[in-house]
Amino acid sequence: MNFTSNGEPLFEQIVNKIRGYIDAGVYAPDEKLPSVREFAASMSVNPKTVVRAYEILEQEGVLYSLQKKGYYVSPKQNRPNKLAEFKKMLEHFSKQLTKEEMLRAIEDMEADT
Repeated sequence: MNFTSNGEPLFEQIVNKIRGYIDAGVYAPDEKLPSVREFAASMSVNPKTVVRAYEILEQEGVLYSLQKKGYYVSPKQNRPNKLAEFKKMLEHFSKQLTKEEMLRAIEDMEADT
């Protein structure tokens, strides 16, 4: 994960990254997230930073925790279907851009995160 130095606290960047993973379907409802230590090690951050991010997401109802078992994605996500929204946007832009241009834009966005 590439962290930005745009003034946004590190824990908020992690919160946003996890939300993005959930929206993209990387983590499904009731799926266990990596342990705090695993996540911290994979991102090269302090475990306390990950704990703070997980706790914020838990307070928001995005995650739930089971004592001594870890954090899981909440099954009660009231999020719209992001893939359907994305496809609708692509349909609009497909009349104005080529497939290659759209893919390049997506790859550029991914490189920036």
